[in-house]
Amino acid sequence: MVRKLSLLSLSYVLIFALSFVGTSTASTTYKLLDVVQHPQEKSNWCWVAASKSIVQYHTGTAYTQCQIYKWGKGTTDCPNEDGSWSNYQNVFDNAGFVNKGTEASGTVTLNFIKGQIDADKPMIIRKSWLDSSTGKKTGTNHAAPVIGYNTSTKRVAYINITYSNPSNTGTVWRDYDYMVDNTSYEWTKSRYGMYK
Repeated sequence: MVRKLSLLSLSYVLIFALSFVGTSTASTTYKLLDVVQHPQEKSNWCWVAASKSIVQYHTGTAYTQCQIYKWGKGTTDCPNEDGSWSNYQNVFDNAGFVNKGTEASGTVTLNFIKGQIDADKPMIIRKSWLDSSTGKKTGTNHAAPVIGYNTSTKRVAYINITYSNPSNTGTVWRDYDYMVDNTSYEWTKSRYGMYK
């Protein structure tokens, strides 16, 4: 009888102890969202490919890039035109998003990126290319969906959207400090908080 009681007591202690497994308050240092990556179909459509990746992540539907373009521009045709930040809002509105995102000028912190990714909200940043000889903006911009982070290495994952070589479209891990200050591009805008 004593042995049965001891086994029963041990069982309760084990169940109690196991109930705390997985409830650690330790912070996650790494996360990469499973976002489908799309090369841009036209030379000025990085914003379309970025929008398509975000829409597909939240809806599960792979709309055509032409459809994404039409939503963004409010047109019935699909010419090869640049996008603006208001076009993103139009795309997310037409895709039925509850929140079309918030636009911020410049960079956001690594902890801010972590918060967005932890909430399963990939972001979009705008990179403005710099002239290598003058260091000034060339007037050409590029969209990059941010899909992950690693706080222990201070790195950010984004989709490198390409046109001329679609097989090069893929995930790039870059030092956060490099993204904030480098000689290739200036991080000029961020769009975050989009969800359906």
